[in-house]
Amino acid sequence: MGDKGLTLSPILCDGMILQRDTFNHIYGTETKADTVTVYFMGKELSARVDDNFDFSVELPAIAAGGPYSMTVKGSSEIMISDILFGDVYVLSGQSNMELPVRRVLDVSAAEIENTYEPLIRQYLIPATYNFSKPEKYMYAGLWKKAMGEDLMGFSATGFFFAKEIKEAYHVPVGLILTAVGGCSVESWMNPV
Repeated sequence: MGDKGLTLSPILCDGMILQRDTFNHIYGTETKADTVTVYFMGKELSARVDDNFDFSVELPAIAAGGPYSMTVKGSSEIMISDILFGDVYVLSGQSNMELPVRRVLDVSAAEIENTYEPLIRQYLIPATYNFSKPEKYMYAGLWKKAMGEDLMGFSATGFFFAKEIKEAYHVPVGLILTAVGGCSVESWMNPV
Protein backbone atom coordinates (compact mmCIF):
# COMPACT_ATOMS: atom_id res chain seq x y z
CA MET A 1 0.00 0.00 0.00
CA GLY A 2 3.01 2.27 0.42
CA ASP A 3 3.19 5.49 2.39
CA LYS A 4 0.16 7.25 0.96
CA GLY A 5 -1.49 7.91 4.30
CA LEU A 6 -5.07 9.17 4.05
CA THR A 7 -6.80 9.08 0.65
CA LEU A 8 -10.46 9.32 -0.30
CA SER A 9 -12.29 7.83 -3.24
CA PRO A 10 -11.81 10.44 -6.01
CA ILE A 11 -15.55 11.13 -6.35
CA LEU A 12 -15.54 12.50 -2.78
CA CYS A 13 -14.26 15.97 -3.59
CA ASP A 14 -15.21 19.65 -3.66
CA GLY A 15 -18.60 20.31 -5.22
CA MET A 16 -19.92 16.78 -4.77
CA ILE A 17 -23.61 15.99 -4.54
CA LEU A 18 -24.66 13.18 -2.19
CA GLN A 19 -28.04 11.44 -2.21
CA ARG A 20 -30.53 13.11 0.11
CA ASP A 21 -32.61 11.36 2.79
CA THR A 22 -30.44 8.25 3.02
CA PHE A 23 -27.13 7.15 4.50
CA ASN A 24 -23.96 8.05 2.59
CA HIS A 25 -20.46 6.72 3.10
CA ILE A 26 -17.21 8.68 3.18
CA TYR A 27 -14.62 6.05 2.33
CA GLY A 28 -11.05 5.55 1.28
CA THR A 29 -7.77 4.19 2.54
CA GLU A 30 -5.51 5.09 5.44
CA THR A 31 -2.07 3.49 5.79
CA LYS A 32 -0.70 5.46 8.75
CA ALA A 33 -3.53 5.69 11.32
CA ASP A 34 -5.94 3.25 12.96
CA THR A 35 -9.01 5.51 12.90
CA VAL A 36 -10.50 8.08 10.53
CA THR A 37 -12.87 10.78 11.76
CA VAL A 38 -15.27 12.87 9.69
CA TYR A 39 -16.27 16.26 11.11
CA PHE A 40 -19.57 17.27 9.57
CA MET A 41 -22.45 19.51 10.67
CA GLY A 42 -21.10 19.76 14.20
CA LYS A 43 -20.71 15.99 14.58
CA GLU A 44 -17.70 13.70 14.82
CA LEU A 45 -18.18 10.36 13.07
CA SER A 46 -15.38 7.79 13.22
CA ALA A 47 -14.50 4.42 11.75
CA ARG A 48 -11.65 1.99 12.32
CA VAL A 49 -9.25 1.23 9.50
CA ASP A 50 -9.43 -2.47 8.58
CA ASP A 51 -6.62 -4.91 7.78
CA ASN A 52 -6.73 -3.89 4.09
CA PHE A 53 -6.26 -0.21 5.07
CA ASP A 54 -9.87 0.59 4.09
CA PHE A 55 -12.33 2.69 6.08
CA SER A 56 -15.93 3.77 5.63
CA VAL A 57 -17.65 6.41 7.77
CA GLU A 58 -21.45 6.44 7.52
CA LEU A 59 -23.14 9.83 7.41
CA PRO A 60 -26.70 10.07 8.70
CA ALA A 61 -29.55 10.82 6.31
CA ILE A 62 -29.54 14.51 5.37
CA ALA A 63 -32.36 16.45 3.70
CA ALA A 64 -31.79 18.23 0.39
CA GLY A 65 -29.71 21.37 0.74
CA GLY A 66 -26.29 22.80 1.27
CA PRO A 67 -23.65 23.93 0.67
CA TYR A 68 -21.79 22.19 3.47
CA SER A 69 -18.16 21.52 4.27
CA MET A 70 -16.53 18.55 5.95
CA THR A 71 -13.14 17.63 7.28
CA VAL A 72 -11.76 14.09 7.16
CA LYS A 73 -8.91 13.39 9.59
CA GLY A 74 -6.59 10.44 9.87
CA SER A 75 -2.82 10.74 9.54
CA SER A 76 -3.52 13.94 7.60
CA GLU A 77 -6.51 16.18 6.99
CA ILE A 78 -8.68 16.53 3.88
CA MET A 79 -11.26 19.31 3.59
CA ILE A 80 -14.19 19.03 1.19
CA SER A 81 -16.26 22.14 0.47
CA ASP A 82 -19.39 23.10 -1.46
CA ILE A 83 -21.18 19.79 -0.71
CA LEU A 84 -24.84 19.53 -1.67
CA PHE A 85 -27.47 16.90 -0.91
CA GLY A 86 -30.08 16.15 -3.56
CA ASP A 87 -30.84 13.44 -6.09
CA VAL A 88 -27.97 11.59 -7.76
CA TYR A 89 -28.21 9.63 -11.02
CA VAL A 90 -25.75 7.41 -12.89
CA LEU A 91 -25.71 8.06 -16.64
CA SER A 92 -24.53 4.95 -18.45
CA GLY A 93 -24.89 3.60 -21.94
CA GLN A 94 -23.47 4.47 -25.31
CA SER A 95 -23.07 7.55 -27.51
CA ASN A 96 -26.66 8.76 -27.09
CA MET A 97 -25.98 9.27 -23.37
CA GLU A 98 -22.39 10.42 -23.84
CA LEU A 99 -23.30 13.12 -26.44
CA PRO A 100 -22.24 16.46 -24.89
CA VAL A 101 -24.29 19.65 -24.73
CA ARG A 102 -21.84 21.35 -27.16
CA ARG A 103 -23.06 18.98 -29.89
CA VAL A 104 -26.76 19.93 -29.54
CA LEU A 105 -26.35 23.71 -29.79
CA ASP A 106 -27.82 23.68 -33.30
CA VAL A 107 -31.22 22.67 -31.87
CA SER A 108 -30.98 23.91 -28.26
CA ALA A 109 -28.89 27.10 -28.33
CA ALA A 110 -31.69 29.32 -27.04
CA GLU A 111 -32.33 27.07 -24.05
CA ILE A 112 -28.64 26.64 -23.23
CA GLU A 113 -27.40 30.15 -23.98
CA ASN A 114 -28.04 31.75 -20.58
CA THR A 115 -28.03 28.63 -18.43
CA TYR A 116 -26.81 29.19 -14.90
CA GLU A 117 -27.59 26.05 -12.88
CA PRO A 118 -24.99 25.68 -10.09
CA LEU A 119 -27.26 23.16 -8.33
CA ILE A 120 -26.94 20.74 -11.27
CA ARG A 121 -23.52 19.09 -11.29
CA GLN A 122 -21.85 16.35 -13.26
CA TYR A 123 -18.96 14.06 -12.40
CA LEU A 124 -17.35 12.63 -15.54
CA ILE A 125 -15.70 9.26 -15.16
CA PRO A 126 -12.98 9.17 -17.82
CA ALA A 127 -13.09 6.30 -20.34
CA THR A 128 -9.99 4.57 -18.99
CA TYR A 129 -9.66 0.82 -19.21
CA ASN A 130 -8.20 -1.92 -17.06
CA PHE A 131 -8.90 -5.38 -18.44
CA SER A 132 -6.88 -7.27 -15.81
CA LYS A 133 -8.88 -6.59 -12.63
CA PRO A 134 -11.65 -4.45 -11.17
CA GLU A 135 -10.56 -1.03 -9.93
CA LYS A 136 -10.95 -0.29 -6.24
CA TYR A 137 -12.17 3.26 -6.94
CA MET A 138 -13.40 5.03 -10.03
CA TYR A 139 -10.89 7.22 -11.84
CA ALA A 140 -10.37 10.79 -10.70
CA GLY A 141 -12.58 13.52 -12.08
CA LEU A 142 -14.18 16.76 -10.93
CA TRP A 143 -17.71 17.79 -10.06
CA LYS A 144 -18.63 20.53 -12.55
CA LYS A 145 -21.55 22.94 -12.43
CA ALA A 146 -24.04 23.41 -15.28
CA MET A 147 -22.92 26.87 -16.29
CA GLY A 148 -20.49 28.54 -18.66
CA GLU A 149 -17.96 26.40 -20.50
CA ASP A 150 -18.35 23.53 -18.01
CA LEU A 151 -21.92 22.98 -19.22
CA MET A 152 -20.65 22.21 -22.73
CA GLY A 153 -19.13 18.93 -21.49
CA PHE A 154 -22.30 17.69 -19.77
CA SER A 155 -24.27 14.81 -21.20
CA ALA A 156 -27.04 16.57 -23.17
CA THR A 157 -29.57 13.89 -22.22
CA GLY A 158 -28.44 14.04 -18.60
CA PHE A 159 -28.56 17.83 -18.43
CA PHE A 160 -32.09 18.18 -19.81
CA PHE A 161 -33.24 15.35 -17.51
CA ALA A 162 -31.56 16.98 -14.48
CA LYS A 163 -33.14 20.34 -15.30
CA GLU A 164 -36.62 18.79 -15.27
CA ILE A 165 -35.94 16.95 -11.99
CA LYS A 166 -34.63 20.13 -10.33
CA GLU A 167 -37.65 22.13 -11.48
CA ALA A 168 -40.11 19.43 -10.36
CA TYR A 169 -38.60 18.64 -6.95
CA HIS A 170 -36.57 21.78 -6.12
CA VAL A 171 -33.47 19.81 -5.11
CA PRO A 172 -29.87 19.77 -6.33
CA VAL A 173 -29.20 17.12 -8.97
CA GLY A 174 -25.95 15.20 -9.36
CA LEU A 175 -25.06 13.30 -12.52
CA ILE A 176 -22.33 10.65 -12.66
CA LEU A 177 -21.49 10.25 -16.35
CA THR A 178 -19.98 6.88 -17.20
CA ALA A 179 -21.30 6.37 -20.74
CA VAL A 180 -18.94 5.18 -23.49
CA GLY A 181 -19.94 5.31 -27.14
CA GLY A 182 -20.02 1.91 -28.84
CA CYS A 183 -19.51 -0.15 -25.70
CA SER A 184 -21.21 -3.53 -25.41
CA VAL A 185 -23.53 -4.48 -22.58
CA GLU A 186 -21.05 -7.18 -21.55
CA SER A 187 -18.55 -4.47 -20.54
CA TRP A 188 -20.94 -3.45 -17.75
CA MET A 189 -21.41 -7.00 -16.45
CA ASN A 190 -19.45 -9.22 -14.09
CA PRO A 191 -17.61 -11.80 -16.22
CA VAL A 192 -18.20 -14.65 -13.73
